Amino acid sequence: MRLMIIFRNFAPTTYNENYGECDFLVCKNNHALQAIQVSYDISAEKTRKREISGLLLAAKMTGCENLLLLTDHEFGAVEESGHSIKIQPVYDWTLDSFSCRFADDISQKNFY
Repeated sequence: MRLMIIFRNFAPTTYNENYGECDFLVCKNNHALQAIQVSYDISAEKTRKREISGLLLAAKMTGCENLLLLTDHEFGAVEESGHSIKIQPVYDWTLDSFSCRFADDISQKNFY
């Protein structure tokens, strides 16, 4: 379901380097708008470090500063290497995405 929501609302690209990866890089006109990592559980330090490293790699390689780590249940934010990373549960992010999309539809009178 997570991937369906991302694919439906964005044009994601998987970004990969020899020393790390970022799950999704949302772009428009060759400009990175958002880097997204998705992990069910980041309570293990190794997992948390790997997911954050992927976002930092995307920021370094693309200049993207909108960094998001989607999880099953964790909320928060971290500052790492001068970058701010938002941590948000998928369900909350989905509701935010739907709310923004619904508000845009109402303002443009695009009803389904």
